[in-house]
Amino acid sequence: MGDQEGALREFRGAAELTPTDSSIHYMLSQILRKLGKAQEAQQESDAAEHLARTEKDASLAVAYSNQGLFLIQQGKGEEGLATLREARRMAPDNLGIQFDYAVGLRRLHRYEDSINQLQQILQRQPDLPGAHDQLGYAYFREGRLDEAVASFAEAARLIPGTPEVRTGLGVALAKNNDWSRALTELEMAHRLEPANKLYERSLECVRRRLSACTVEP
Repeated sequence: MGDQEGALREFRGAAELTPTDSSIHYMLSQILRKLGKAQEAQQESDAAEHLARTEKDASLAVAYSNQGLFLIQQGKGEEGLATLREARRMAPDNLGIQFDYAVGLRRLHRYEDSINQLQQILQRQPDLPGAHDQLGYAYFREGRLDEAVASFAEAARLIPGTPEVRTGLGVALAKNNDWSRALTELEMAHRLEPANKLYERSLECVRRRLSACTVEP
């Protein structure tokens, strides 16, 4: 009995730390049954079953989201977007799926829709670097260069060692005629990943102040 009581305390503590883990609630239900606590055992069993269904639905939604982005990449834009919408319907609170939807919109050149979606995500999680980075891309394509610079700069502040973000910021600064800051950012990106030809080409354009260079973030 003492071992069972100890296990009960351990699993209850685990359930407080990770309340959405179905396996912990299932183990709690088994221990409670052995201790003769039938009502509590049934409550934990019901919770375990509910969470297991939720986990299964979440996994399926993520699979739909990945498939949607893949379809868009394959040139099947409408089908991909429909798949992403289904993923959102299945898991409306999943920020990762909301983010994938915003990326899908941007890849289909629906920049304003993507911006609106990303702004909603950042209202819920303001320190999400990927959302700031994607906002930078969308603003850049819309010609909203001040906002693109601000978004890329925030992403760079959150993940300073990421060359893609530094390049995005550098290119946006160059397009906004802030050549000195652009050079600093692109030099940093090149140092972080010197073998990347895109970063090297972007850096050369800015060093020579070639405003006609077809460089994009």
